[in-house]
Amino acid sequence: MFNYIGDFGKSRVVFEKGLPPKNRLIADALIFTEKQGIIGVEMKTQYDTLARLERQLSYYKQICNYVFVYVHDSHLEGVIDLLKKRGYWGFVGIVSYTQFHDDVVVGLYKAAELNPHYNLVYSLKLLWRNEIRDILQAYTTKHGSLVARNHNLSYQPVFSHHMQMTTGYNGIASRKFTKRQLIANYVKLFGQKNGTQVLCQRFIYGDMNPEKYLKLYRFGDNLGQPEEIGIVT
Repeated sequence: MFNYIGDFGKSRVVFEKGLPPKNRLIADALIFTEKQGIIGVEMKTQYDTLARLERQLSYYKQICNYVFVYVHDSHLEGVIDLLKKRGYWGFVGIVSYTQFHDDVVVGLYKAAELNPHYNLVYSLKLLWRNEIRDILQAYTTKHGSLVARNHNLSYQPVFSHHMQMTTGYNGIASRKFTKRQLIANYVKLFGQKNGTQVLCQRFIYGDMNPEKYLKLYRFGDNLGQPEEIGIVT
């Protein structure tokens, strides 16, 4: 059903993941992919109601690159009506299903489009503070040059010589920084596209040290100098 989106690369499905802030809502399924970002799926069975769907979609649209509603045929018309009235029709997809004897028959009713409301700042809140710090710390040490060497890329140090002398490579991953400050530095360092890919790899290779799964990532050429992008040090 999702093949039209493109090659996922490696992926991992996480069920019943608490969403920020403070896990006030539980996502039925989040698919973290190497190449297409985060795909969110909200499920509505024949025994559910649509009373909370609008609120649930308001969370999904902040943290997912693609959003789908997986819905029983009995709720299909209600979902269509809600998406059109609440402004979600343009990008939210619909997967409908019905049950025939012991078989579940599933079909893609409406393809999801790339979500224009996605914001990396919100999706990074899916990680713990220390996880974000670990990623920043792994990249801003000698590992950046190792990644470039492994993939035959040109590598420009993220920090100027002056900043290396005054703050060290880990200046943007200080233990004193709040989660909000670390998120801001992460976004400014990687950018939304590259940052989403690294975030997804955190979930896909979650049992690895960041230095190991960062080796799998081809860093783009759009990493600016900290003086230009305003990294907190």
